[in-house]
Amino acid sequence: MPPESVEKRLSDLIAAAERGNAAEQLELGLSYLEGAGGLERDPASAFKWLKKAADSGNPRAAFNLSYLHSAGLGTERDGALALSLLRKAAEAGYAPAEQNLGTLHILGELAPEDPSQALYWYLRAADHGDLVALYQLGLLYLEGGRGVPRDPALARDYFRKASQGGLLDARYNLALMLASGNGVGRDPEEAFRLFQENADRGDPRSAFNLANMLAAGEGTERDPALSFHWCRKAAEAGIAEAEGSLGLKLLLGEGTEADKPEAERWLRKAARKGNVRAMFTLAVMLQLGDGVPEDPEEALAFFEAAAEAGDPESMYRAALLRLERTGGEGPEALKIHAHLEKAAKAGHDRAMRALADLLWDGRLAGRDRAEAERLYRESARLGNLDAKFSLALALLCAPSSGPDTAARDEARELLSALSQAGYPGAEEKLKELGFRFF
Repeated sequence: MPPESVEKRLSDLIAAAERGNAAEQLELGLSYLEGAGGLERDPASAFKWLKKAADSGNPRAAFNLSYLHSAGLGTERDGALALSLLRKAAEAGYAPAEQNLGTLHILGELAPEDPSQALYWYLRAADHGDLVALYQLGLLYLEGGRGVPRDPALARDYFRKASQGGLLDARYNLALMLASGNGVGRDPEEAFRLFQENADRGDPRSAFNLANMLAAGEGTERDPALSFHWCRKAAEAGIAEAEGSLGLKLLLGEGTEADKPEAERWLRKAARKGNVRAMFTLAVMLQLGDGVPEDPEEALAFFEAAAEAGDPESMYRAALLRLERTGGEGPEALKIHAHLEKAAKAGHDRAMRALADLLWDGRLAGRDRAEAERLYRESARLGNLDAKFSLALALLCAPSSGPDTAARDEARELLSALSQAGYPGAEEKLKELGFRFF
């Protein structure tokens, strides 16, 4: 619009507002609030004109005036007055006010925390076509609790309505539900389509999920190259999990040429954001010198960081690396024992077996052969062949009179199974036992 046209439009708007026309007062107030229509942003002038329009009964003006009072823009901050104006706009049927009032009742900010009131206002706003309210209703019924029954099917329907209106977050949550079958029937093809729609509109979360589905051939044909493309889009948008996944793809050459220096760069970005998988991968690279200079000290630091975040495999690796570097002497013994014990409690079979070995030999925390045997058994139950072999040897380790019959028979059964599985040393041990005991 030519400058003279803008000036004429603004002059007419101000004149109409000064004559008391509420619609023009609202428009003028919003123009001052947003710095639009040829005006500089001026919260004080926005407050003046929005108040005039609100006093004339305009609910949209009351809604925006509520915002100014809550934020202290152009006027004193006044939470009680902000809530009063918001409620006035909501009671007049202004959908954004109804939706905002529902959210305040969820958060307990300005208004009392009251899920039933939140539900009431969200339903009103949804009836008036508010997409955010439809989305919030989907979240309420998906999560349940606080007086709202969990109803995934209803959540899906609300997400779908908001998605059809173009709300990215609703489409994303709907896709997640359909991909996982969270309370509803799985539909990976529909999930893929929804993620694709969002990714095409620039949503990095959807781009990452799209990459994972393309990598797995879930809901679509497997396409490693296209998976790499969408993973990079998500990583470049700063999604930590995508950064870590991109690093792995570059490391392994999945969907692209392998590029270990570039892999390291992305893995470090993800690790700095706390991505456990990236920390672990970097630690392995540094421990082995795979694409990076070998650095056991930094490898241990990454294993420790991932262990601190709760990763049992990193706890196990950190313990073994400490044991290898120090022999488990002094204060290191406590750290090694703590890592292995925590990983074992998390169900890590190799940590159970490693801790059992140390307890059997009396290293680190003293000898405890009963606990060692228990750990061997638990690790063996989880399928660890090394633990089965160690358990067999432990059962045969008896006083000078030799192992009792039950222990000897159990050891023979374990060794026979291991021999049939081709486990190194099992057949030789059976022959030795046959000579000595049978």
